[in-house]
Amino acid sequence: KSTDIPEVPIGTEFGKAVTINERVFICKNEASERIVQVYNVLTKKWSTLPPSPYSYSGATIIKDQLTLIGGGDTHGYTTSKPVTWTGEEWLELYPPMHTARHSPGVLAIGDLVIVSGGEGAGKDTIEFLD
Repeated sequence: KSTDIPEVPIGTEFGKAVTINERVFICKNEASERIVQVYNVLTKKWSTLPPSPYSYSGATIIKDQLTLIGGGDTHGYTTSKPVTWTGEEWLELYPPMHTARHSPGVLAIGDLVIVSGGEGAGKDTIEFLD
C-alpha cells in the first residue's frame, strides 16, 4: 500500500534519509544548501533544523541522534569530523575520523558505525567509529 504525504518543502538532490522513531530526517547535501528537513509521521508535518555545519555528509543515527559524518565546509574543505544534532544544536560529540571524505556511505549497527568510500577517501577506505 502506498500513502501520499505532504510534499517536501525544499526539493532535495544528493540527499540522505534516516529515521528516529516517528521522524524522518532528509539531509540536503549540496554545497550552498546544508538543509535538514524533518517529517513527523504522526503529525504529518514538516519542519527544518538549523543548517548543518557541512555539506555532502553521510548520515546515520547514533544513540537516537542524527549524526552527519564527513563532507565539506562552506570554504570547500573536506572534513572528517562527525557532527550530531542534539535537539537544540549541532555539536562535535565524537572524535574525527582518520580520513576526510565527501558523501561517504555510513551505517550504524548498535554503537558501531561503519564509514566507507566517499570522494577523496580512496576506494578501499573503510573506518569504524565505536
